[in-house]
Amino acid sequence: MTEARRDRLKRSSTPGWAPAAALLVLATLLAGCGGASLDALLPVPTETAHENMPLYAAMWITTDPVVTRQDLRIEMADGADGATYRTIDLPAGTLVQLNEVVGSGSHRVTWLGGDCTTLIDLPPERTTGVVLDLDAGCEAAIGPADLAEIPRAGYVAATVTVQPWPAFLVRAIALDDPPPPLPDPVPPDEGGLAQLMPLWAGRYEIQLVREGVVLERKVIEISGDDRAGAVELTFDGIPD
Repeated sequence: MTEARRDRLKRSSTPGWAPAAALLVLATLLAGCGGASLDALLPVPTETAHENMPLYAAMWITTDPVVTRQDLRIEMADGADGATYRTIDLPAGTLVQLNEVVGSGSHRVTWLGGDCTTLIDLPPERTTGVVLDLDAGCEAAIGPADLAEIPRAGYVAATVTVQPWPAFLVRAIALDDPPPPLPDPVPPDEGGLAQLMPLWAGRYEIQLVREGVVLERKVIEISGDDRAGAVELTFDGIPD
């Protein structure tokens, strides 16, 4: 791990460390900014969920190193004692970049086989950056995310004309090296539509699969210039 990245990481060996450390870092930043307000240091929210609803809270999760050298499981739960609500399995060699939109409040993140755990107190209407160290023990760096550093993502809207729809899955295979995280395969809905999201900028093969057999495949490219651009595909082949 580089010295610069090590300086960003603060040890998280107990569940209560992360919020306190994050507050200490923010307090230090405030002191160095001549009394600047907390709002001045945090990213300005730009998206709303609904006209009468509050802005989202989110975690932008990366790792150090950014490409995993072993299979990695990341689990997220509500608070210190809440049940796990999200499990993400990343194969070795994956470029870790996860944008998780969740509720504000206390969340627990666990990694490296469950040996490492940190508590994160997410403020409302903000994206919080989380860097999980994969080399030097259970360390994590937590603080306001720089929205300009979060890469853009798009998605695929695939229409499946062949039926019965519950028999099929639509999945994405990354063609870039290192590959980004991939969304789970999804079946078409009652109208034959399957959506894969998010897909980070890059090249993918989108496959129509039945019982593990690839029936159709199409190569696409997601551009980082379009924040929420959809690539629309139609799978209309007739299986044997």
